Amino acid sequence: MMKLLYIDEQSNQRDTVFRAAVFSECFAEDEVETLAPCSTVDETIAVVLESGCSVLISDYRLNEEDAAVTFNGLDLIAEVQARLVGFPCFLTTNYVGEAIGKNVSVDVNAIFPKSDYLAEQDEDHKSELPFFLRVRAKTEEYISIMKKKEERLLSLLAKAEESELAAADLQELIDLDDYLEASTVGRNKIPSIVKGEHLQVFNTLIQRANELCEEVEDQLAKGHDLGFDSNSGPKI
Repeated sequence: MMKLLYIDEQSNQRDTVFRAAVFSECFAEDEVETLAPCSTVDETIAVVLESGCSVLISDYRLNEEDAAVTFNGLDLIAEVQARLVGFPCFLTTNYVGEAIGKNVSVDVNAIFPKSDYLAEQDEDHKSELPFFLRVRAKTEEYISIMKKKEERLLSLLAKAEESELAAADLQELIDLDDYLEASTVGRNKIPSIVKGEHLQVFNTLIQRANELCEEVEDQLAKGHDLGFDSNSGPKI
């Protein structure tokens, strides 16, 4: 089940987002959870990861009514995406200009004014691509990409059990595992010993390629020593 998590220190804002998300019909009531931030970004990230959410939406000024909070929504999203590569996150704020101006690591396309989701409850001001429809579409896209990568990884692992992988397949397997490892909480990565066994084959291929290059260079050097010119053939 998809799950949206919204972080805001103001309880009335949390209630507003909950109602707006459900009203949009893009999320059911049991797909939306709202929480207040903890004092530190690390504590809050632990809560976010524990929640098992599929998408995170955060307010920008998280300490406007709680001075104990030591970070803002940009800090939270940047840290979450540093730990979960590509994870869908959105920032909502009444201070879009300020948020964009102070932003250094969050995609500006993920920053929206709060009026965007409030407009969904006003038939006369609905946008062609409502906020929560964007959120749902982006999350579904992320889930689809992750699923395809996981399926491809499993396919390569099954193939590896039957025979040695070609160099291209082996590199793809390693890249996929590294990506999924960096993108998923609690995912069981390929054991190091398994990676090592396959990498040994890959490294052997690389070593042999290097040796072949050296042999070719050696032969070319011998050719020049014997009086051959690569541009004009044998010298007379």
